[in-house]
Amino acid sequence: MPIGRPFGKPVVSIGPRREPTRSLDSSQYGLDVGSDKTVLEKKKGSLMNKLIFSAILLCLLISVAGYSQVKSDDTKASKQKEDKPMSTVSIRYMIDDVPAAVKFYTTHLGFALDLDASPAFASVSRDGVRLLLSGKTSSGRRAMPDGREPVPGGWNRIQIQVDDLDTEVKRLREAGLKFRNEIVKGPGGSQILLDDPSGNPVELFQPM
Repeated sequence: MPIGRPFGKPVVSIGPRREPTRSLDSSQYGLDVGSDKTVLEKKKGSLMNKLIFSAILLCLLISVAGYSQVKSDDTKASKQKEDKPMSTVSIRYMIDDVPAAVKFYTTHLGFALDLDASPAFASVSRDGVRLLLSGKTSSGRRAMPDGREPVPGGWNRIQIQVDDLDTEVKRLREAGLKFRNEIVKGPGGSQILLDDPSGNPVELFQPM
């Protein structure tokens, strides 16, 4: 008979005793899972509200800063315009039709309107040169003590320098303006005489 365990005796396992696994009961330890989820959701909502508020505040700050910069630039430009002294040297032209003269100089020759007191008077300027346009009722056209009356025309004139005389003449002729002559050339450059609506000459000059 083979040597072994005795017949009929149960096999007993010797080792550490294992306790059965128990599921965690949150209520047993005072834990409320539903409550924790609610608190977490509230925290998330509060954080989201703070982020939204911060974004809105940032946009407002940017808008205010941009408006302040524009306002500052406008103020500076206005102040520079106010501080800019008026030219003390001007040229006076006798004018028959002040509104027509204003349109002529501002539309075709690049002058800016400074003052419009039509039909008596107006002033325009370009590159620091001020041109006084004196109508028939202005003080600048009153008769002299000997009876002579200032009238448009003559040969004294302002000169405007251009980069391309041929192109300028073509542009102005296409606009229906009148010239006294054709382009003439000299040692210093080329020139031509343009009449304003009252017959005052304006010289267009292109240097060599």
